[in-house]
Amino acid sequence: MPATGANVEYALTQWAAVASQEAVVCLIGAGDGAGFFINDTESISAGSLQTMLGGLQQNLSGPLLFVCDASGAGGFLTALVPPAGMQRIFIAGADAGQSASFIAGGDISFSSYFWSKIANGGTLREAFRFARDAIRYACPQQTAVLDDNGNGIGNEYEDGMLAQQHRLGMGIMLAGDEPVVGSFICPDTVSGANAALVMAFQVAGTSAIRKVCAIVTPPVGTAGPPSVITLGRMGLSSYLGVVKGLSMPGVYTISAYATDDAGAVSIPVSKTLTKTGGYIH
Repeated sequence: MPATGANVEYALTQWAAVASQEAVVCLIGAGDGAGFFINDTESISAGSLQTMLGGLQQNLSGPLLFVCDASGAGGFLTALVPPAGMQRIFIAGADAGQSASFIAGGDISFSSYFWSKIANGGTLREAFRFARDAIRYACPQQTAVLDDNGNGIGNEYEDGMLAQQHRLGMGIMLAGDEPVVGSFICPDTVSGANAALVMAFQVAGTSAIRKVCAIVTPPVGTAGPPSVITLGRMGLSSYLGVVKGLSMPGVYTISAYATDDAGAVSIPVSKTLTKTGGYIH
């Protein structure tokens, strides 16, 4: 089913409303805080979403989970307060005014971490906290949002009590723990060069490690998205690589992460590297 406004409306107002006790609505893509871009020419406003979600919840006996991984998705929260007496778990990968990151083909994204934890049997609260912390390590400017007490205010102390009571799926099989990067080494300072050697150690997981990568986030205020390099294996659990493109002076954030054969992604281990001197070609 292609992503069109008509199909979104059909899914929320008709298809999901038939013989459903609970519902999960997940939107992943582009947004601007006022709405979600369904495709290149169509978008749906937070107000329209509220109308459709409210109608859908009239047919549900249990809670509705709304997950949105898009730039500014936290800005939908005040418009998506559930109707009185109904339970809704609102989760956004990025707060209002923030960009949602999709790095390394989506491996490093809020939704990747969130759904990986769900697949491993985590509760909604556990999956949210794991994804929130993981994306914060790789992209410090991104803050995930949870509201499940229905008051339209995210990340309060009370939020998470409802989410902790729910897992998705019936009889879900635990796939195992996420891989782990035990330690990561990179220079504190680089001067007169635009490259640096980085190394990851004690990389392990319950499934075989498929790849280990490093994310290079340029200094704040400089143009360009983060870049990603794949580290080469140099031992049983050690990897190394050369980070290039350190041309602008400033503080770079370099984060290492591992992906295993089951598709699980580790929480990144981050270091800062300061490039001194002028622009190096």
